[in-house]
Amino acid sequence: MADQSPKPLPIQFIAQNPNEQVYYLFRRNFVTNLPWMVLMFMLLIIPFVFLPYSEQFSFWTSLSEEMQFILLLLWILAVCGYGLMNLVRWYFEVFLVTDKRVLDIDMVGFLYRNVAEAQLKSIQDVSHTQGGVFQLLFNFGNVYIQTAGTVQNIEVKEVSNPGLVHDIVTDLASQIDG
Repeated sequence: MADQSPKPLPIQFIAQNPNEQVYYLFRRNFVTNLPWMVLMFMLLIIPFVFLPYSEQFSFWTSLSEEMQFILLLLWILAVCGYGLMNLVRWYFEVFLVTDKRVLDIDMVGFLYRNVAEAQLKSIQDVSHTQGGVFQLLFNFGNVYIQTAGTVQNIEVKEVSNPGLVHDIVTDLASQIDG
C-alpha cells in the first residue's frame, strides 16, 4: 500500500466518531448467496410442479378454490420473505475499515445486530484462510484479526479477496504503530 492514506468513502454509520473516515467497506462474496437463492427458486416452483397432479392429493382437492389460492399465496409470500431476509442480511453484514478502527457488523434476523470493533493500534495479528475449490475459484475466504488485551477478536467470514483485506488492515495498523 502507498504511503498516502486511501480516499475516504462517502459512507456513514451509526457509531461513527466525529472526524472518523471510512476507507473500506467489505461484504460477503455475492457467490455465497447461491445456496439460499437455489433453495428459494426450488421452493417457488414446487407448487407449480405438483399442481397438475393435485387430484391425487385428497387434502388439496377437499379445499375450496379460494382456500387453495390463499395457501398458494401464503407459500409464495413465505418463500419471498425468506429470500428478502437473506438478501437484507447479506447487504447489511459489512466489515468497515476506518482511519481509526475496524468494525464487523453482523445481522441476526431483521432486528438484531452484533458489532465487533477493534482500534487499529490494538491489532496484533491478521491472518486469512481460503479452503476448498469453491473459495479458491471465486476468491473469497475468512479474515481473522487478533487484538491485544481483552478486546474481542474479529472474524470476517466469506469476504471477497481475503488476501487484499489482510494487506489493507495490516498496512493501516502498521501506519498507526509506526
